[in-house]
Amino acid sequence: MYISDHGHSGHQKIGGGYLVEEKSDGVGATWISRYNIAPKFLALRERFAPGAVLTLGGCRAAEGEMGVGMVRSVARQMGVTVRAGVFRQALGVWSLSGPAVRCDPSGACVAEGWSVMDRYRAQQQAKER
Repeated sequence: MYISDHGHSGHQKIGGGYLVEEKSDGVGATWISRYNIAPKFLALRERFAPGAVLTLGGCRAAEGEMGVGMVRSVARQMGVTVRAGVFRQALGVWSLSGPAVRCDPSGACVAEGWSVMDRYRAQQQAKER
């Protein structure tokens, strides 16, 4: 399953609004974070086939400790391998742009696709904050 929507470090949006820790802005969408997976989304857990991969296509969803923590938490709670990008993602492209984090249902995580330039870019972004 590929989710293409907005994201930021440790968060992935699903739909047209926001929900964090069961609080909605009234639009009815869902954010999944390392602390919360909305019950409606969690209900899909039983629908995944063995070996399925859930890809979170939001920009910077896997950025930093919070991002990796969110990917790990979603993988454990959903019982599937979860992938998410570290940098901005291209909309309408059904694959991740740049480096990513992949976590399996046990919580073991690995980095994918990191180049020397990606590491440099991550360091520069960290300095800007």
